[in-house]
Amino acid sequence: MQSQAEDRVARIRQDAEQIVNQRNVGILDRSVAPEFVLQERQASGRGPETLKQYVESFHEHWSDASIEVGDVSRHGDQTVIQWRLRGAFRGSPTDADNTGTLLDLAGVTLLRTRDGQVCELSNYSDLAAALTQLGVAPSES
Repeated sequence: MQSQAEDRVARIRQDAEQIVNQRNVGILDRSVAPEFVLQERQASGRGPETLKQYVESFHEHWSDASIEVGDVSRHGDQTVIQWRLRGAFRGSPTDADNTGTLLDLAGVTLLRTRDGQVCELSNYSDLAAALTQLGVAPSES
């Protein structure tokens, strides 16, 4: 029988995979707190709609993405999720980076939760690896 902490970790893993792999943004309605804060390199904002828009934009840029969730660690209200993302990066129709290049990225997501809902989210990925795979990384001299 799983402990309550193990159940939470399993739910986080399942939610991440469903949001990315099955494109199920409906999960966000039950799992995001009204005071949610997104802290990203590309986007930031407050409220559940901010995260929905961020995820929908992600799906536009990564139409065939799949995520493999690795370790999930919880410490109080903090959760660290290690992940590997694979898929063709499409960018937006006006982006020079709209190449369809297959990318394989590793990263982590940091979550802060309260009462079973996500209050804050930050993603960190290997940007240098992404730029190298896209063929736009500056060359070393």
